[in-house]
Amino acid sequence: ERLLLPGEPMNDTIVRLTARQLFGQKRTLFIALLVAIPVLFAILFRLNSENTDAMDWVTNVLFVRVLVGSLLPFVALIFGTAALGTEFEDGTAVYLLSKPVPRWKIVASKLVVAWAATALFVLVASVVSAPIALQGSGVDGSSMVTGLIVAEVVAAFAYCAVFLALSILTAHALLVGLLYVFIWEAVLT
Repeated sequence: ERLLLPGEPMNDTIVRLTARQLFGQKRTLFIALLVAIPVLFAILFRLNSENTDAMDWVTNVLFVRVLVGSLLPFVALIFGTAALGTEFEDGTAVYLLSKPVPRWKIVASKLVVAWAATALFVLVASVVSAPIALQGSGVDGSSMVTGLIVAEVVAAFAYCAVFLALSILTAHALLVGLLYVFIWEAVLT
């Protein structure tokens, strides 16, 4: 293992362990199934969309309501709370915090992995479902879809940061996060 230099914001070992921890669980399979839901919605829309504007549906329903309004906060909740929360649950946080690595670098490393995992799953759903919904409509929505995807990546970072902080502040981060996602997000969207 190489030593962390003073200016480096992340620790490679913590990044690898966190990635293995997040992707090696049943939660990843569950999230992969969730990613299939927007794709299924896009297929159903394409099959039944005779009088509906495809660009309007992709923007307002697929991206705003399904992807950003539901899938993104839920996936960020799962990965954000699990990135650090698992160490507290299994008792390994003591060993992690006793290492000569500044705590902010531990949190930054875990945040980057949770963000990358969240963005990966949501981007797969977006990149697969948007072209399906726009297929055959005669609309080239590539620039609009690209803008929405960039917004998803930024939102994924914000959500992961909030849920990671929540897992630091409370032992019931998943429960509090679920209340936020299902009540507060539902009211806003």
